[in-house]
Amino acid sequence: MKIVDTKRIFRNCFWIAIFTSLFMMQHQSVAIKDTYMPIGSPSAELSDLKITAGKLEPRFHPSILDYRVQAAFTDFVIELTPVTTDNQAKVLIKGKEVQSSVASPKILLHPGNNVIPVQVVLANGTKKTYTLTVQRSAPLPGEGFNLAVQFEDCEEFLDLDDCRAAQNDADGDGVPDFMDFCPDTPLGEEVDQSGCSNSQKDTDGDGVTDDMDICPNTPAGAAVDQNGCSPDQIDTDGDGVPDYLDLCPDTPEGETVDQNGCSPSQKDSDGDGVKDDKDLCPDTPEGAEVDQNGCSIDQIDTDGDGVPDYLDQCPDTPAGAQVDENGCALSQLDSDGDGVTDDLDQCPNTPASMQVDANGCALSQLDSDGDGVTDDIDQCPNTPAGAQVDANGCAISQLDSDGDGVTD
Repeated sequence: MKIVDTKRIFRNCFWIAIFTSLFMMQHQSVAIKDTYMPIGSPSAELSDLKITAGKLEPRFHPSILDYRVQAAFTDFVIELTPVTTDNQAKVLIKGKEVQSSVASPKILLHPGNNVIPVQVVLANGTKKTYTLTVQRSAPLPGEGFNLAVQFEDCEEFLDLDDCRAAQNDADGDGVPDFMDFCPDTPLGEEVDQSGCSNSQKDTDGDGVTDDMDICPNTPAGAAVDQNGCSPDQIDTDGDGVPDYLDLCPDTPEGETVDQNGCSPSQKDSDGDGVKDDKDLCPDTPEGAEVDQNGCSIDQIDTDGDGVPDYLDQCPDTPAGAQVDENGCALSQLDSDGDGVTDDLDQCPNTPASMQVDANGCALSQLDSDGDGVTDDIDQCPNTPAGAQVDANGCAISQLDSDGDGVTD
């Protein structure tokens, strides 16, 4: 006789009951949250609709017939699982019958909008159609490669029609149609991973295709010309200042400009008719006549002594020398006309025509022995210091009045 372990049976039944309760609670909560279960006569409504890519907008409700789904670029197929309210109802997705609560065959998503009708048909002929518009997004940077469906497993992956579509490249650009966001690419044009050539793209959204757009990255909303350029992007002379702010068009290449787009070769700041890059005398007074260097007579001081040339009586003053109001330094003057410049002349006011020594002194200006009688009339040079002399500059010690050989 076999002995039954009632404690073990009880324990196993207990845990089975617990897990069953948890399972039922979970599915009941899902049903309460997602499923509408009307009571009454047969209905051509779905109680639920699940999808494998994106999210239904709005959230599913049996009375709402139109939905939008935003799918990623990498979501190139989608499956739909319809759940009917009436278990006798038939469901057609894109015209092909699908069992309730069973996933449909994979549906190929082409770039852009894909309209997928889901029709519920009752035995009495009553019909209701739900419509999903699935928008497959353009690829993000780096997406779009290695997504082609291999021919050998295509029919296992998609239905026959979608399989053929996955292999098709209608515009011959090398990108299969299910990945091609730009159908009808002109023959021979290079394309990106989305199947788009520059003539089909408008990257900055300014209304001018990339192949014609001279100004990429136009700010959103900015008005542009036929070249795709907004005012802020047009800089015809390439000086860094947009044309609508540039007061000096046609700036020579490479020249530095101010905030108005003007280089020194284009400006005449003092309005004297000579451009700044050639003007040696900025700030010429208004209306003054200037030479080819842009200098008025009041501004020309060739020797830089502070006296303009038209007043300067002494050109070529040595640098740094002090000058008088006539622009003359002492080294340039000979006030007494003796041939010795004032900076060297130790005897100013030499009488005219008098011969002078290297110091600019005439004999009439010298008293070599310091006796008070100038050399030109001194008959006794070298008078001893302090000795009294006569009108001829002679001291008694220098005279021999009687000629006897003994000084007076």
